[in-house]
Amino acid sequence: MVLGAPGALSLAEACCDRWADGSGRLALLRPRTDAVAEAVSFDALHATSCRVAQVLRAQGIGRGDRVAILLPQGPEAVIALLAAWRLGAIAVPLARMLDGPALAFRLDHSGAVALVTDDAGLGATQGLRAGLPALRLLLGTEGAQRRAPAEVLSFWAEAGRAPGGTPGTAIDPADPALILYTTGGAGPPRGVLHAHRALAGHLPGVAAQHGGLPQPGDRVWTPMDWAWRSGLFDAVLPALCQGVPVLAAPMPRFDAGRALDLMARHGVRNAVLPTAALRALREAVAHRALRDALPERALHDALPKRALHDALPKRALHDALPERALHDALPERALHDALPERALRDALPERALRDALPERALHDALPQRALRDAAATHPSPPRLRSIATSGAPPDAALADWAAECLGARPRHGHGATECNLVLLGGGDPAAPAHPVPGQQVAVVDAAGTPLPAGQAGILAVRRGHPAECLGYWRAPTGRPGAWLPTGDRATRLADGAILLDGAGAGASGDGMGPEDVEHCLRRHPAVALAAVVGPADALAAEDATAIIVPHRDATPGPALAEELRDFMRLGMAGHRYPRRVAFAKALPRAPEGRFALGSAVGLGGQRS
Repeated sequence: MVLGAPGALSLAEACCDRWADGSGRLALLRPRTDAVAEAVSFDALHATSCRVAQVLRAQGIGRGDRVAILLPQGPEAVIALLAAWRLGAIAVPLARMLDGPALAFRLDHSGAVALVTDDAGLGATQGLRAGLPALRLLLGTEGAQRRAPAEVLSFWAEAGRAPGGTPGTAIDPADPALILYTTGGAGPPRGVLHAHRALAGHLPGVAAQHGGLPQPGDRVWTPMDWAWRSGLFDAVLPALCQGVPVLAAPMPRFDAGRALDLMARHGVRNAVLPTAALRALREAVAHRALRDALPERALHDALPKRALHDALPKRALHDALPERALHDALPERALHDALPERALRDALPERALRDALPERALHDALPQRALRDAAATHPSPPRLRSIATSGAPPDAALADWAAECLGARPRHGHGATECNLVLLGGGDPAAPAHPVPGQQVAVVDAAGTPLPAGQAGILAVRRGHPAECLGYWRAPTGRPGAWLPTGDRATRLADGAILLDGAGAGASGDGMGPEDVEHCLRRHPAVALAAVVGPADALAAEDATAIIVPHRDATPGPALAEELRDFMRLGMAGHRYPRRVAFAKALPRAPEGRFALGSAVGLGGQRS
């Protein structure tokens, strides 16, 4: 056990060792498919991360080396972070949604010498490693090492053979700890280098978002990848630093119904969510209430015959047909066409009817009194103590719903990868926000000079704050001024509050820009190329357009467009995504190396 304030400790000491006192204090809870959750203590994190650090050291990894981590939420991701920090190495978290070119760029740009990943990550990087001469160590957390023993070391087997005890490397809070990559603007992603002290400077803002952290019984969960700024700095690291358990339940495709069940089943009290995910939770609660309140006869009458056929098992179709002699010889399609619609309705179980019926049809079929009573009679969703949101601020109606239905009014945070949380706002996108405790902010012009109240400019924070980054990896430092610009356009009001414009209000410091949507889309089997266009605030306003070049065997059209919208909604883990999908035969190159996207389909849109 290590004593001391977080600002005087390394991240491994602050987020693990100060709670590893032999008491078995809970650190992580990982749900299992067998319904028995895996509980991981701070003691276990300490012991295992020390052994993994010894494994890395034996392979020549030391101070200043970059260790890339491509893992889902789970103990292995935390252990890998802690192990790197114990050696003075620099962790490079990589988001699971990144495609091959994006992973290759980050691995090459960071000069990563080691990669800790699972079977999926090994598969995603297999074709990239020949172009990564610095990468000399692969640690696999699953079974892939058995198929390539000469190339991949087993994370768990090597840890089991390694000696225990801390490596003994002296770490200063000002030493570099991790590189977070940001995208979404013009040009390639930038690697933002943070020191061990960054978390301590960030804690007051996190505490303000949660109405004080920790409180008795707190338990934190976020659907966001722990490689994102919000997932790492707004959820997992602050919670562990304060001794608060974290639910490690990865959700690469956001599922609002599953999220509600997870939070209720595992006692989550503190949720860190993109605002779009909170909106999806509201829709899921409403849909459940509508579905369960609808009488069976209304379900029968509201469901289209096509949906009835698709939901009905083939055996039920056979058995419902009066002419028994015909049904054995009749193809399934002919069965459907020959069977009266009423027989289809009567043959389908009520639960299948409910699940097959679209939400709009449920709403239209349900009597108004049942609609009003549905929320009150439906089983309660999870009761939360705090909700921290990012992205576009929630509107007043969404905030009111969260307070009434989930038990907590969201507190919205606006951050930047370079300095973490900057502003805390209310429940209205048009309302001004205020600096987080300890941060000084200004609105500056292009030269970095503060502007008077009422003039629009660039939001900036005063340099010297512990949460400020050390700089950009492999980039010239230049001559720093007194203010660090965040890149978000804003106006300072007379009372010191900050009013963000539409584009700034939708940002969260995670780099969830057009490139991230493109990475998501390119993982769909029907997509050969993808690009996102629109004005500067288009993605935040969900007014961007996704242009798709489909694979040869894919059929462009409304059905595929709807499928891709669903894929983005799930794959972006609750973040905003384009609502318009257009198809093109090719995406021409612009002179500056980016796609001339708007002209490809005649939209005229330009990426900012």
